[in-house]
Amino acid sequence: MIADHVSARRSEIIQSLADSLKEATGRTLPVQEAARRCDVIPGLMHQLLLPLAAAGIVTLSPTDHVTLTELGAALHRDVPGPMWDVVIQGAGLASWQATSQLAEVVRSGQLSLPGGQRSLYGYVKTLPTPEAVRFQLVALALAAEDLSRTHTVVDVGGGSDTMLETILMAHPHLGGALLDLPHVAERTKATLARRGMADRFRVLGVDFFEDVPVVPVRPGKVVYLAADILPHWSDEHALRLLTRIHNAMTGTPGSSELWCVARLMSDAHEEVRTLGSFEDVHKRTANEYALLLEKARLVPQRIKSLPSGVHLIIATV
Repeated sequence: MIADHVSARRSEIIQSLADSLKEATGRTLPVQEAARRCDVIPGLMHQLLLPLAAAGIVTLSPTDHVTLTELGAALHRDVPGPMWDVVIQGAGLASWQATSQLAEVVRSGQLSLPGGQRSLYGYVKTLPTPEAVRFQLVALALAAEDLSRTHTVVDVGGGSDTMLETILMAHPHLGGALLDLPHVAERTKATLARRGMADRFRVLGVDFFEDVPVVPVRPGKVVYLAADILPHWSDEHALRLLTRIHNAMTGTPGSSELWCVARLMSDAHEEVRTLGSFEDVHKRTANEYALLLEKARLVPQRIKSLPSGVHLIIATV
């Protein structure tokens, strides 16, 4: 019963979104405005948009705008046929994108998938996940920040697919350091070498709960980036990590900032949970993050909204 209600509500929101976007100038709206027109809280709208963007139904921009694609326009209620809800609920991402190749299949009589793929399994491997879409949007938004006075970005726990690479590519004057577990660090070194970025990074294998080392850096401001790390840990572990970062910041010559990327929870986000969002994360309010930072002797400075419903929390020592 609950699952049926969730599915029906999600389908209703998606069709309302398609209608709103098709009637908007350039088929584009700010995500906040799209949420208002669909009578949905922005946090829920962001979570619904990520799989739609991965499926090619909409596109999302680093400025937090959503645009309806030609494929997505088929969901408009004026399009003949009652099958849109069956497709959107029953078809996987691969099946939905593959519908754009139907004319070629009829013409040639052969399997044809986007990108010239002839193998379904090969095609599925090329598809972005909703998480990958969100990751790239956030990385581009961070790269668009004013970093003219910053000389080094230290990515704490960035992993192999690091946001740091996107930031450094947008700012040629920056240097960077990535801190992660030794086995991840080794994999990241090899990846950076293949991409020709090894001379821009230092990669250090560390357990950041035990130590965040002071990285030798160029003169100037240093930004310590903790992107999507704190939500995956309890308050005890998060505080331990923040304390290690505080110690590194106080030992760093010149000025420094901590940039935390996380989704902030509010009472309104309870609706997100009732519509099928059961992520294994520790959701916190802005006040709860401020308290954690203060316990680690960090000073919260400001919070900025980023695309896909996450926030940038900036703190100093």
